[in-house]
Amino acid sequence: MLTFLPVLFVLMTVAEPEPFSFHHENVLGTSLEIRINARDVSTARAAEARVLAEIYRLARIFSNHDPDSEFRRWQAAPLGKPIPVSPELVELLARAEAWTARSRGAFDPRAHVLSTLWTEAAQQGRPPTDSEIAAALDQFATPAYRLDRENHTATRLSTCLLTLDAIAKGAIVERACAVGLQPALGVDGLLLNLGGDLRVCGDLEATLGIAPPWSDTETTRPLVNLRVRDRAVAT
Repeated sequence: MLTFLPVLFVLMTVAEPEPFSFHHENVLGTSLEIRINARDVSTARAAEARVLAEIYRLARIFSNHDPDSEFRRWQAAPLGKPIPVSPELVELLARAEAWTARSRGAFDPRAHVLSTLWTEAAQQGRPPTDSEIAAALDQFATPAYRLDRENHTATRLSTCLLTLDAIAKGAIVERACAVGLQPALGVDGLLLNLGGDLRVCGDLEATLGIAPPWSDTETTRPLVNLRVRDRAVAT
């Protein structure tokens, strides 16, 4: 059985010119760092506002924790009925479908069924029973939804619980970078770090120090340094 160790990265240096930096807490339940190469502070602040607005806009669509999000409201819709949904939600559901196929099931939004089962059993101080596990796995036997990308509808095909958490944050970071990086408006470089999902784009470069997974502090000597330019890194 493979064991995956958590890996932390520490932002070490950024190439000149020194960008404007902003920090926010409790953004999608985590911390947000923004670094912006801009012609002046007002331009950087405007880019910061665009980034935050896009993050919160997409969270209202994709969140599995907000009962009023579009995703949660769609999951409460009747089975077998095509429901009009936003282009953003159609696109992310399509990506989830594609990655489920590409990973041969290693990634699957239906995994929420299993995580919920184990969480509830743990709260009762026991592991799930064989019959509970079998009943959960039965929900993987048929597709959970069907998409009509041309008409922007999504049809629920089963009562299986879903989550997009595994890909939603990365998708949000990517889109927030797209709206924040605007060379015509004086923003030519941008770095976003949303709780470990980091994207560097435009005229900006960063060196990331990867902390050893066996260390209990991010201030330890890095295991390795990564130079990142026009790339994403997730840890």
